[in-house]
Amino acid sequence: MKTIAEQIKWDFESNGCLEIRNKNGRILYFEKPDGYWARWEYTSEDNPLYYEDSDGDITDYRPKPLEIEVTTTKTYKVGDSVECLTDDGWMDGGITDIDLSKRVLFVYIEDYDEIRKFTTNQIK
Repeated sequence: MKTIAEQIKWDFESNGCLEIRNKNGRILYFEKPDGYWARWEYTSEDNPLYYEDSDGDITDYRPKPLEIEVTTTKTYKVGDSVECLTDDGWMDGGITDIDLSKRVLFVYIEDYDEIRKFTTNQIK
């Protein structure tokens, strides 16, 4: 996959580093001649939403899916510590609320610093 500078045939010697900014002056993309690049995304209020660079560093504040289907016969109560199957694998969490009519558990996932909704078969 080509970088933006490669795609537009940017001349680093003549033009220096490549920078793309939004209308508020926030940097959206940066690239140096050594191949290093970084990109940013912002909310409509210009708050940081996503960062990624060519070294593999990622900071992601984008909203995550909140619901995953699951079923089990275990009994749960608010405050229980559980492991939840997320898109990133099993993660530790704590039950904050339960909707018995839908067999849904609301679990605070520490790694995401947020509450997510799980059905019972994605909890152990």
